[in-house]
Amino acid sequence: MANSPATASNNVATAGLFTIEMYQALPGMAAAADVLTDYVVPFSFQVLGLRFALSTVVATGSKAATVTLSTGPTASATAVPGCVLALTSANQTPAGLITKAPATLIGNNAVIYPAGTKINLKSTSVTAFSEGAGTFLIDLRNCDET
Repeated sequence: MANSPATASNNVATAGLFTIEMYQALPGMAAAADVLTDYVVPFSFQVLGLRFALSTVVATGSKAATVTLSTGPTASATAVPGCVLALTSANQTPAGLITKAPATLIGNNAVIYPAGTKINLKSTSVTAFSEGAGTFLIDLRNCDET
């Protein structure tokens, strides 16, 4: 799997950063369910954050979902601190908006997960969306490259 460099604050690509992109039509999250199941990361890593880049706006009110990033097998996955997104009708407009959930344990305090660790995205507390779509972006630091 090729590295997908992220951009640092000085707009220079930074080696060792990797982003997993996953498109999601929001009506597809009709109930509490797995959005991404048991994705095996092939390198040791730290979780830097979870983002959602909105491509199609949500126009119908009173819709919501909470999406959590976790590590480990689905049946016994552990939530990553700070990697929870609250997607709502109110915060999913305008198109192009990025909703962020940066990991709370970054740098020396961040957990380093071994190569082969599984990651998952799960939706909970869902009031089904009628429309809207975007891309989940899971930001990782490849600890084998840094």
